[in-house]
Amino acid sequence: MSELEARHYLANGAETRPDGRDALDWAAETRAQIDKARARRLTSFALGAGGLAHVVETVWSPRVAEEWDPIHVRGVPEAADEYDTYLGQIASRLREGATPEDVAAFLNDVEEVQMGLGVSVAARRRNQALAARLRFWYEEAIAAEAQ
Repeated sequence: MSELEARHYLANGAETRPDGRDALDWAAETRAQIDKARARRLTSFALGAGGLAHVVETVWSPRVAEEWDPIHVRGVPEAADEYDTYLGQIASRLREGATPEDVAAFLNDVEEVQMGLGVSVAARRRNQALAARLRFWYEEAIAAEAQ
């Protein structure tokens, strides 16, 4: 260890410079903690593992229901989960790195092609804004899970 490194340790509260074995043990312990946190995050956000599905069900579904109702089923109890399949597909896309533009294109396709509603400038604007919020909510959920 250089003299500069030794001064760094001493200046940052160490009484002596750390023993090489202590430093290696600390590094291994830190790495294990990071690996556990990463594995927990990845597991909880894997589709089917409950994490992301839980977020879709409890967080996104109520929020999206307030903003995205292209076939006007809001308030119909039998249709409360009408859009959940699409939300799962959006979640998968976001996990794979989709941009808000990608998500908006997906929402547009769902409305215009799959639901047969045709092109609407107002719907496209709404979908673009919703896609940006979905990306934000997704990142917010990942950050919360990581803590």
